[in-house]
Amino acid sequence: MSTLQRNVLRLICGALALAILFAAPGARAFPEKPIRLVVPQPPGGVPDTIARVLGNMLSKRLDWNVVVENRPGAAGILAAELVAKAPPDGHTLFIADYGALAINPSLYAKLPYDPVKDFAPVTLAASGGLFLVTNAALPVHSVKELIAYIKANPGLPFGSAGNGTLHHLGLELFRLLAGVKIAGSGAYAAGARGASENPRSKVTRIRSSA
Repeated sequence: MSTLQRNVLRLICGALALAILFAAPGARAFPEKPIRLVVPQPPGGVPDTIARVLGNMLSKRLDWNVVVENRPGAAGILAAELVAKAPPDGHTLFIADYGALAINPSLYAKLPYDPVKDFAPVTLAASGGLFLVTNAALPVHSVKELIAYIKANPGLPFGSAGNGTLHHLGLELFRLLAGVKIAGSGAYAAGARGASENPRSKVTRIRSSA
C-alpha cells in the first residue's frame, strides 16, 4: 500500500471517528451528505492538487461524493474559520497547512478559531519544500551570485503568496541571513499560477512551494 493510500484510509477513519463521536441518537449512518475538503488556497496550487487527488481516492473508497472547496484569502484564516465552525460530523475536512495552524497564531493577536481546540489531526497528507527561483533574464546562476547581485542592486523586488505565508517568512529569513535589501511586492500568486505568471516587468524573483 502506498503512502497516499494509507493517508486516504486515515482520512476515512478520522471522518468516521468524528461522525461516531458526535452522532446524535437515531442519526443516519455516515456519510449522509457530500464530504467537503476545504482548501485554504486557490485552484492550481499544491494544496489544491493534493486535495483533488485525495478527494478522488476518498470518493472511490467510500463510493460517495467528495467535493473540493477552495477558500483562499487572509493567509488561511477564512478556510480555517469555515471548518472550525462547521458541524463536527466528519463531513467537513480541512486540508490545513502551516500558515493556518502554526504561523497565524504567532502573527495575529486574535483569530476566529483556536488551532488546538477547534481541530482534530487525522494524518499528514503530504510534505514538500520551497524553491528559490529568479527570472531567467537575471544574470545569476547560484545563490552566491544572487546575493552579490542584490548587494550591487539593492531593492530587487520579489513575490510571495502573501504576507505571513511561509514563502514570505522564508524570504525575510533569506534577507536577514544574507544581509541584503529586497523590496516585497506583497501577495502575488501562489503555486503554478505564480510560476507561470512571473513576467519580467513585474516580479524578478519569487519563492514558490514545491
